[in-house]
Order: sequence, then structure tokens, then C-alpha cells
Amino acid sequence: MCLDRLGICPSGFWRAVVARSRSMPRDRSLGLGFAFMMSDPSSEAPPDAHDPSRRSYWQLQAAALADTRGRVVAMVALDGSEQRDVVEYFADRYCYVIDEAVGLDLHGRVVNCRTSRSGTTDSVPGTSACTPAGDQAVGRRLPTWLAKIVVLDCDSESPALPTVEHLSLESALQALVPMSRGLRKLQAPLRTIEAVLAATGGAVRIRYRHPSTLSSSLADFLEFEPPSRPARVRSESAFGVVDLQASRGDRFFRSAVLDALSLEFDKTAVLFAGTASDELRVLDKIESDVWRAASGSPREALEAAWNMGGSQDDRKRTGGLSEVLRGMVSGGLLSNDPAWRIGDAVAWTYSRDRVTVLNLEASSPQPIVLEGSAIIIWSIIAGNGSILQPRLIEECATSVGLDASVVTGDVVRVLHELHSRGVLVPC
Repeated sequence: MCLDRLGICPSGFWRAVVARSRSMPRDRSLGLGFAFMMSDPSSEAPPDAHDPSRRSYWQLQAAALADTRGRVVAMVALDGSEQRDVVEYFADRYCYVIDEAVGLDLHGRVVNCRTSRSGTTDSVPGTSACTPAGDQAVGRRLPTWLAKIVVLDCDSESPALPTVEHLSLESALQALVPMSRGLRKLQAPLRTIEAVLAATGGAVRIRYRHPSTLSSSLADFLEFEPPSRPARVRSESAFGVVDLQASRGDRFFRSAVLDALSLEFDKTAVLFAGTASDELRVLDKIESDVWRAASGSPREALEAAWNMGGSQDDRKRTGGLSEVLRGMVSGGLLSNDPAWRIGDAVAWTYSRDRVTVLNLEASSPQPIVLEGSAIIIWSIIAGNGSILQPRLIEECATSVGLDASVVTGDVVRVLHELHSRGVLVPC
């Protein structure tokens, strides 16, 4: 790999990328080398239809109804039939928005991001084609704003009148993350969900027997004033500073996660990018203290954190630090290698043979243009959301048909260089 302008010499990885690029049609070329250059960001669309760059809205599997003011109630249920039943029952008095998935942005706007019952799609933030049942006219385009997120819980054993429970942040995340799509494409996903919930007064769970009993509750939810200003996402996460100079084997690092969020009672919500779907885990105080201490740290540092976490009885129930570490390593929470993700404030765009990256929080933001093998590294990290360093090296090597031992040194140097420029960060 070659950092032409930074004096790092070409290597086997770089030569393999050159060979690969020469064997490809020119319009699909990966470029020659790995260069950092100052340039204007490109606005050209990427050649690949699957663009791993970030999404600007949270996509939630939900049915949505709106009143004539454009205020929207998004309704979530593990059983999709509950959503459809509520929509069908109230379609004659509310505007129908969608029954598959909606996008929710930090301005409180609602985006139709899946096909609606009328067969139309809408991905324009802030408006939606809403047609009340029985209205034969073309759907009116309304500005749509999120009033409330409601978790539906239909139960024949529920009281005659619905009961509404305001969900804690922990409970809301546990209910909504499994119903979310593409979280690895969303910047700071857990913190974004937290910000949207805070701006709309939090999520609620409603228990009811039949949709006919929900009239009063829906009307109340729609009275919630939409946000007057964009929701603010926490700039800090539960991640800490990582010692990248730590030697491998006797040190512990946090494993590859998409985001982490501090909760009440010293708990931590951690979001993993699973192979089939994203997975949320909530760590208790002891696990949280150990996980946060794993910043390229020796066992002694984790032992100090474990001794400070919880009561002596709590620590006894864990079976000892060795048992805790064994469970956290096997559960994918800790590793002996660092994991990497793209910084929260980093934006990027793909052109035909390069990626242009910009750290928006830099004191004097300057775009960085990645070419050649750098595109491989960046695309793998972007596509996964976060990734352990050994897996990244393996995927880089596989992409150019080399053994991992050939490319390891080059990939690690590039990771550290991108880290020094503020666009990649260890988990």
C-alpha cells in the first residue's frame, strides 16, 4: 500500500491492487495506489447501487397515522397485524401515511421510506402524501411531524380501558431497536434514537383489548407539540480513549460495536452489527465498568474496574473476574485486538474511482481523497459499521488475493494514519 505523499513505500498489497485495477474495465478501476490529496469533495454518484454512506434518518418498522395538521403517531408492534388493525380501524378519521416503515429525522420530520397502501412512495423529508379513507382525490401533500412513538400491546386480558406506560430509555431501546432497519448506516444510532425520543417526550407502550378503545389515547398523542428545533445528539458516547500502542495478547479492547450509550443506574447500552440483524445488549454496572476500562488495558486495569463495580455480593454472584472476562470475550464484548469505526462527525462521498472524506469537526476541515487500496479499507469499515482489526485485514487480503501476513503492516499503518487525521476511531 502506498501513501505517496507521506513517504510510505509501495508494498505487496499496493502491487496487488494495481494488478487488479489493470485487469478491470477502466470505469470500474480502483485507481493506482493509496494517496491522501486535498481536493473538492465529489458530487458524482457511486458506481455501486449499494452506497454504504450514512443515512440521515432513523428507519423504523411502523404504521403511521396523521391528523389534518400533519402530526404523526408512529405505531410499532412485534405482530404486524396489530399495526394493520389499528390503521384500518382509524383510516376514516385520520390521514393514512404508511404501514411498513417510516423515517424519522432529527428535525422531527417523518419520511415515507417504504411503499404505502396507495402504492406510492415518498422519501422527501417533511412531507407525506396522506389520503383519508373514502377520499377519492389524489393524496394531499402535508408537512408531517412526529408527535409520538407508540408501542402497541394488544391483549384480550387487558383492562377495558387502555393503559399507557411511559417507557424508560432502556425499555424504549429494547422495544425499538429490533424494529429498526439499517442502523449501521445511521450516525451514532443509539444516540440518534435517544435524541428523537427526547424531542418527542419519549415512547409509550399502550395495552388495549381492541382498536376501538384507542380513540381517546390517539387524540391525546396527536396533541403533543412537534419539536421546535432539531434534536441534539450527544457528542460523547460511552466509548473511551484507546491505547493503540498496547501489545497484543495480554491487553483487552472493546470489540466492534456500532454505538454505546450510558443509561440510568450505571448501565450501558451497546449496539452490535450482527450478520442477520443488529443486536442491542444492556450491560449492568459491573459489566459496564469492565467494558469501559478495556481501552487496550492490561488485566490489572480491568480488575481495578471490577473491584469498584457494584457491591461485594454483586461481584460474588458474577463468579469472579476471570468468569466475567471469559463471558465478555466469548460474547463478543471484549477482544485482544482493537476494533475500528468511522468517526461520528465524518462525512464521505463516492465517485467512480475515489472516496472523498471530510471530518466536519476539524478546526479547519480539509477533504481527504482516498484512492486505490484505501477504498477497500474504507468500504469494508463503512459496510460493517465497525470491525475488528484482524477481520478487516483478512477481508482486505481476500479482496486482492493475498495472504493476511502480507498486508497486515500496511493496513495497520493506514488505520493509524486515518486515525491521526480524525476520520477513523477505535471503538
